[in-house]
Amino acid sequence: MLARDFGMDIAPGDTPVDEAEAWAMLSELRAAPLLGAFRGAPPRDTAALVRVMVALSRFGLDLAERLVSVELNPLILHDEGRGVTAVDARLLLT
Repeated sequence: MLARDFGMDIAPGDTPVDEAEAWAMLSELRAAPLLGAFRGAPPRDTAALVRVMVALSRFGLDLAERLVSVELNPLILHDEGRGVTAVDARLLLT
């Protein structure tokens, strides 16, 4: 299962996640309006976030027999067109 956590704002889904599913999951979040233009700030690069979600779900499938958990914290969404940055990543394998 893939889930995004904005505090207690979670949109669960089964893997693999394709782009359409990732966009739908993001739209379910209560925090979704914060990803667009908000209070004078430019929109976040949600297209890059969708690519991360899709790639991470494929990665999880590739390592399904050994992967226990993945944590990207924080994952910084830059302005639209500027990508995302995973500041720290933790993988737990068996």
